[in-house]
Amino acid sequence: MEPLVKLATFPFLPEAQEWIKRSGPSLDEILTGTAYATARALGKRRVAAALEKERVWQNRYDTDPEAVNELLSYIIARMIASVIGEKYLIRRYALAEAERINSKLQEEPLAFVLQVCEVLKIEVSSGTGTDEECIRMHFLAFLTNTSQMRAIEWKLVNMPVKDGFVLLDKRRVCRIVQEVLRRRFEEELPLAVTAGIKEAFSSEVLELQEVITEHKKNFAPEAMGIIKADCFPPCIKHLIGMAQHGENLSHMGRFTLAAFLHTVGMSNEEIMKIFAASPDFREDLTRYQVEHVTGGISGTEYTPPECTTMSSFGLCFEKDRLCEYEWMTHPLKYYRAKCKPPRRKESGGKEGAKGKKKDGKEVQE
Repeated sequence: MEPLVKLATFPFLPEAQEWIKRSGPSLDEILTGTAYATARALGKRRVAAALEKERVWQNRYDTDPEAVNELLSYIIARMIASVIGEKYLIRRYALAEAERINSKLQEEPLAFVLQVCEVLKIEVSSGTGTDEECIRMHFLAFLTNTSQMRAIEWKLVNMPVKDGFVLLDKRRVCRIVQEVLRRRFEEELPLAVTAGIKEAFSSEVLELQEVITEHKKNFAPEAMGIIKADCFPPCIKHLIGMAQHGENLSHMGRFTLAAFLHTVGMSNEEIMKIFAASPDFREDLTRYQVEHVTGGISGTEYTPPECTTMSSFGLCFEKDRLCEYEWMTHPLKYYRAKCKPPRRKESGGKEGAKGKKKDGKEVQE
């Protein structure tokens, strides 16, 4: 059995679940016990950080009592996410949790990374490379596990292959673990939750739902005026270029492009025309997919994913200077920022209402 600190770091491991069953508190104690108030607060913070900061809260847990609270916070976070049940939240939480585990795995010895691969049924074998230990993965398993990782560096043609096996270093294996866990977490959630769980976290859920609503307002479909294609972010321009040049887009690429174009005001028919050049284009299937994304079938008008999610799926292309700003976290933020007219000074050298002078330079408020 791994020490508690290790189980708290990697709470998806079977040993962590076994510890909870054997030595952990009961469900009632977790939900209402005074002794576990800290764990409940950490669980809420874990979800809120994933929602607002796109990462899971990193807490210190050097002692066994602290590790117990950290381990329980993972369970509580999954409960809270399940009570809310929003796909928007679940996707963000799943990615943030998987990224945290990736970063922690990088600090572990290779032997432990391979144990995690075995738990997750990622078929790899270790060997010795010329300069460092390397891991072998059959090319079919590699293609399966990286199917949604569209960055150029993950294309099979760019990987070292020997006798049908892709050669990987520890960093890449940890990244594959992240991807497998992200998909697993998304598939597992939402969990079935009892009335008692819903009641216990009712206030936390209400508070987080308000945050989700505000997030969605920022990227809701709205009248944006005339569509300005020259203001599209590089990732969207790249996806349009791929579609128009007859390249197949990944599922996430199609979803992103349809959601973005719908949100900025393009009609379903116009979106369909962009996909029409794809070699696997089928009008009936494409129409169904577009209408699902735009709310005609699903009843939900989806918005494109955020930049971190885009990057995770290998859809972040040709970043420009505007992309590099810390606040630039979403393709729609890029579009809105690029569409804003530049602020100008009034004639005669005077400043406009929204500009100030500081040390001879114009400062925008």
